[in-house]
Amino acid sequence: MINLVTNNLLRFLGLLLVQTLVLNNLGISFYINPYIFPFFVMALPFQTPLWLTIVIGFFAGLTLDAFNNTMGMHAAACAFIAFMRPVTLRLLTPRSSYENADQPRIHTFGLTWFIAFTGMLTLLHHLVYFYLEIFSFDNFFMTLSKVLLSAVVSTLLILLAVMIFSPGRKRT
Repeated sequence: MINLVTNNLLRFLGLLLVQTLVLNNLGISFYINPYIFPFFVMALPFQTPLWLTIVIGFFAGLTLDAFNNTMGMHAAACAFIAFMRPVTLRLLTPRSSYENADQPRIHTFGLTWFIAFTGMLTLLHHLVYFYLEIFSFDNFFMTLSKVLLSAVVSTLLILLAVMIFSPGRKRT
């Protein structure tokens, strides 16, 4: 249990530092703003109660908001993906179920499952975040293209980070 809490705290700090110090300062393009920080909420253990996942997501997003001066937009988006996480997990339930796994991992469920899981939740996060940011539907398609491009880049960066930093092999 202590190891699980320590791992999640280290993941939180690592993602927060990478997001605030590196990704927020890249300036790739107007249409591409990668956010890998929501992966912290996605990677929480399966047995975490929904209410606690939402609270953790809210406060994790609020922490990022404090660094970015975004007035609760990340808090709302992270709380939303925390709320939608069980729905996404039910949609993507593998044949072996989630019984012998403690948290979403690429080595446990495979690349396709992992890309679908992170891609769906990243897309939901970006939809909420970018539409709250613009707070209008006037430029709906421009914002939608920003959401889609940023979600693709963010998912690829999450995948890359997980492949580099996650030890372990697929269980049999």
